[in-house]
Amino acid sequence: MTEYIERRSRAMAHATRDTHDSAKRLQALLTRNPAIHRAKLIASKGELVLGTCDWIAQRKEFIDWRASKGGLLWICGGPGLGKTMLSVYLTEYLSTWFGEFQDAKSYYSTYFFCDAKDNARNNAVAILRGMLLQLLEQQKQWIPDDLLDCGYAESRLPWSNSLEGLWEMFVQSVNGLGDSHVTCVIDGLDECEPASLESLLTKMNEISRTAPRLGMIILSQDDPRCIGTTLSQFSRIRLDPDAKTGGGDGLQQYISKRIAELAESRQYPAEIAVRVKKALREKCAGTFLWVSLVVKDLQAMHWSDVEGSLDQIPHGLDALYARILNQVKPARRDMALRILRWCAFAVRPLSLKELASALAIESTELLDRETILREHIAHCGHLLSTANDAVTLVHQSAHRFLTSRDPRSTEAPWFSLSQVELEHSNLASACISYFSRGCSEGKKILGLGYHDGKEDEQSLQDPFFRYAGLQWEHHYERSGLNGYCIMRVHPQFFSDESQSWWAWAKWRIGKEDKYHGDLRMATIAAHLGLAVLMRHLLTKKMVRPLVRGVGRKTTILHIATKRGHVPIIQLLVKSKWLVNTLDHQRKTPLYIAYENEDVPAAKLLIEHGARINDKYMCRRTLLHHAALLGKLAFVKLLAEHGADMEKTLDGQTALAYAVFMNHWETARVLLMHGAKVDGGRESGRPLLEAIKWEHGSPKLVKLLLDWGADSRTRTRRGSPSRLGCLLDNKTKSLGTLLEHWAKEFCTEPLKFRDRVDFGHTTALHVACRNVDLPAIRLLLDPKWNLRLNQQDRRCLDTPLHVATKFAKIEVLDLLLAQPSVNFRMRNARGHSPMHLAVLCIWPDAIQRLVAHGGTSLLEPDAEGGWGAMHVIISDCEWFGSRKECVRMLFFLEKRYRIDPRGRTLGAEHPDRGRHACHRRSSSGDKVRPLCNETPLSIAIRHNLKEVVEYLIAHCRVDPREPCRGCDGASPLHVAAQSLREDMVDLLVSAQGVDVNAVDDYQRTPLHLVAGPLPGDSKIGRQEDGVSREKIIQLLLKAGAHMTARDVNGRTPQDLFVSSDSRRGLVGIFRRERKLKYTSHQANVKGCM
Repeated sequence: MTEYIERRSRAMAHATRDTHDSAKRLQALLTRNPAIHRAKLIASKGELVLGTCDWIAQRKEFIDWRASKGGLLWICGGPGLGKTMLSVYLTEYLSTWFGEFQDAKSYYSTYFFCDAKDNARNNAVAILRGMLLQLLEQQKQWIPDDLLDCGYAESRLPWSNSLEGLWEMFVQSVNGLGDSHVTCVIDGLDECEPASLESLLTKMNEISRTAPRLGMIILSQDDPRCIGTTLSQFSRIRLDPDAKTGGGDGLQQYISKRIAELAESRQYPAEIAVRVKKALREKCAGTFLWVSLVVKDLQAMHWSDVEGSLDQIPHGLDALYARILNQVKPARRDMALRILRWCAFAVRPLSLKELASALAIESTELLDRETILREHIAHCGHLLSTANDAVTLVHQSAHRFLTSRDPRSTEAPWFSLSQVELEHSNLASACISYFSRGCSEGKKILGLGYHDGKEDEQSLQDPFFRYAGLQWEHHYERSGLNGYCIMRVHPQFFSDESQSWWAWAKWRIGKEDKYHGDLRMATIAAHLGLAVLMRHLLTKKMVRPLVRGVGRKTTILHIATKRGHVPIIQLLVKSKWLVNTLDHQRKTPLYIAYENEDVPAAKLLIEHGARINDKYMCRRTLLHHAALLGKLAFVKLLAEHGADMEKTLDGQTALAYAVFMNHWETARVLLMHGAKVDGGRESGRPLLEAIKWEHGSPKLVKLLLDWGADSRTRTRRGSPSRLGCLLDNKTKSLGTLLEHWAKEFCTEPLKFRDRVDFGHTTALHVACRNVDLPAIRLLLDPKWNLRLNQQDRRCLDTPLHVATKFAKIEVLDLLLAQPSVNFRMRNARGHSPMHLAVLCIWPDAIQRLVAHGGTSLLEPDAEGGWGAMHVIISDCEWFGSRKECVRMLFFLEKRYRIDPRGRTLGAEHPDRGRHACHRRSSSGDKVRPLCNETPLSIAIRHNLKEVVEYLIAHCRVDPREPCRGCDGASPLHVAAQSLREDMVDLLVSAQGVDVNAVDDYQRTPLHLVAGPLPGDSKIGRQEDGVSREKIIQLLLKAGAHMTARDVNGRTPQDLFVSSDSRRGLVGIFRRERKLKYTSHQANVKGCM
């Protein structure tokens, strides 16, 4: 016990440690926690002013969204209207609301705050990873096993950077929570990268269908246009001043709160406070940010100067920004402009230390660099923020103000950054200079990397060195034609012999693809898409076609195509580059463009001579590959440029591949560009046979039929065609075929009947099986004059049989309404539709058949047909349990007064044998062997104890009366002959039947069990086995006579000895009746 307790303690400790490690690993692999971003926002913008955002909870749109527990609500407005603080409020409000009115375990909250300047917060992948992190932290059983694998790194997770994979996992996690409610608040969606934003919006457009329990609130501006186009269909709340949303009340409370604080801190007289409050309310234009900036300006004034400055406060954010910057003294504007340039165009917010290095600020004896930089930043007024030790613009609207140019102004102001390419070139040049100088000073290139989240000492001392090495290419790429000026300024860096270049390139390219050490400028330019550099190199003829390296043949064009850099491809093909060169994997640049689904690159290559009919993997052309995978854009491109439509592989065209994969749009494009609907069929198979009919689209079937596809369902010899066999499956497209045939053969009913007869089955059988009501109505049209009682070849079922087994009551009503339908026909198992309705426990169908005169089908008929009770008991396996079988017997007996003593006229079943014992006439000729069994006889032979008890106890069937007409056997005879030990015990012990009762041949039950069993007694047969031994013991114990003789004068012992039985059973007779044992040969002589 002590060891067990210790072992359990160690296991619990290990589990706790694993849970902690899993949480840390989860956060490290996914993203930075959005809760940290939320806390930083509150720290930088201040706590929410009480009451400023309460109006949102009173809006009808929000109340409806909250009550629906799903869907999307869009809150939109211009810059500075308080969307971010409203998002902070909503995250708190939703948690409080659902925590109070719902079970806390059934509510999950997620949120994300986008930021255009932060690469970890400005794209769709980052948004999904952030929301997924929060959801998985709240519901850890949904964490995938591969994520918790210690050996996995982020780059090895197949879904970590995939928008499709992350969205699928997020939706599965939400739906996996069952009825729980999940909310998601996303702030600043307009700051997301346009490339990934459109894909994310497409996913959001379908959340009502894909994740009905996900409630999403999006806060953003109207731009870019794709946001308004996609989200306009959802409920929307506008925050614009003229929208009358109720946000104005919150702004008034915000102004009152800030002026009250200002008046208290600056000791304003009451009249001044009222005047300031009035001025701010008149000029704020509904903008929280404007109020915040003005209040900061007023804080620096003495109250006596405030009154005179109120009239000078401009309206709107842009005018306020201009006023702040125009107040900068001319002597300080150069440094201010440099600071603004870095804040506006840096890839990420720079720290004070990084920005000081970039500006080459030197420390003095009394002041360090950061203190000097703070002084320069202070001259820019409130346009810049230094929260969290990062220098940033106060708002995204400030970036828009600085980089845009007023068309009404003829001269740009000193702070204008509207020449974006020029500004990026200035930053690129500064990065290259700093990086080159650092390399010449011996700084290690390791400063560029990340080492398991730990920064090396050099990176801590000089963090801008890493930024310069990482991001110069970002600024260079956005410099446009100014890139030539950069190369002229830094000729030593842009050289294949440059040590700085090779040190940077080795790290930059080596992590992704080493190219076997070929780090020349042309290789790097092709890899990174540096078009200006590539144009310069081509002009100077410094580009070699092949990339150097042993064992890996590739070209610069392959590299540019793989990376998707169309401008580089355009430069290379215009320079007469060979576009059909094969790499080491025997791929051309065109095939690489196809793999990347890069249509612009592929089009450019084709227009410059790329061959489109070459064969690649599996001996398929690009058209085959594109049609097989349904790449519609590539199919269009190849078809428009003359791809061979009839080029076949194993007898199949590209159209056949598109049809097989159910790509309707792809097939339509191929047909419109000249593909033959049944062309290139070397195997002779019609194109319709390539469709997966179980999942095939009716649109695709109609398309092929409209273009003349062969739709014959039988061959010329009359046997079923492959199409006829395929239509026997469950398909949604049968109605499309029938409509086409009805239109084609509207005046030729004979051809229509021939087409709907599939040989082994008919269209009516298939329509009944698929419950296709329109197709059934079309087929039952009198003008076609179909054979409604035609049996299929497999089970001899008529359409009425099929409808009874598979269909709904509407199908049965349609068929029974036809005068020519015969509901008495039987299938291969001898079942009529009524029998099938009984076996399927379908009371409505039974009622319909009875209403159409089918009551007699419930009783045995003179043609050897079975009654309903006989069928139920014989096919008890149709029912889920024996109790269901008993319930159906009770229903028939009470509802339709079926006689439980009725006898069959035929054998047990057409597909089973008859009893071997039958009566002989006096002339020695055999009489027709008819069993004439009752339901009790069949139940005993099938060992259905519950059914036997029901028939005897509730239906009052006498267990002593004969139950089989062929030999007059009693129930005990049947049980003994069938070796049903339980049935013998039930009849002898519980019912007290006579164990010495005789049948028409004067045989007792002991005769039947002792003698040879009939060759057709297969059910439960265990000849000379344990069952026979126990049954003999039961009969002898109950008083069975060993001396009773049958019509041939034989006793049970005689029958036993004459059979080839085991010696162990002979001992039973010796022990029970003390009979002398004789050998087998002696008994044979005695019988003779």
